[in-house]
Amino acid sequence: FRTSTCSAGSDPCISCTGVREIDYEKYVSQSPHTLTWAVNNCNNGVHCIGQVYSEAIWSLYKRELPQTYGYDDNSSLEIVQRLTFIAAGNVQSWFANTLDGSAGCGNSGYNSFLAADDDDGEINNGTPHMQAIFKSFNDQEIACNLPVVQDSGCAGTPNTAPVVIETPSDKSVVLTWTDVGAAVYQIFRTHGAMRCNQ
Repeated sequence: FRTSTCSAGSDPCISCTGVREIDYEKYVSQSPHTLTWAVNNCNNGVHCIGQVYSEAIWSLYKRELPQTYGYDDNSSLEIVQRLTFIAAGNVQSWFANTLDGSAGCGNSGYNSFLAADDDDGEINNGTPHMQAIFKSFNDQEIACNLPVVQDSGCAGTPNTAPVVIETPSDKSVVLTWTDVGAAVYQIFRTHGAMRCNQ
């Protein structure tokens, strides 16, 4: 890491260090580095252009999922990691270089994230987190107005979390939980020094 603060073109960072920062609130402008900004500042530089969609994903994690659905940091992180893992590998181009509002239409990062979030194979009827995904990509000018933005899915699923009980054992932990009527329970574990407080 560098000892000086990073910048996005003519927008210096307030508190970040290193090469890049994807939280636009840490820049002097405290505004998203949008597609319009990229067209005017990036000269087709791949790292500069990457700021646009990187900020969209960061905003989905740190702003939109918590504000729209009340998710805590760990829940938001889990959702965004899953969406990124599934969606990003299928992206041929994150967005079209057009400023007419259609930059995220077609084969784009936005539509790939919607497809990854979808729960019934039909994004035209909405996805479970479509409002938050749209807001984070639209703030960067790389969303699409079609399909109509609507949250849907997860009908008939539990709306309360199970109570998890941890029982220590020799070099292990036994987990049990209350039944909330789910068909499947997914159990995740974390690694590293930060554990769940990433």
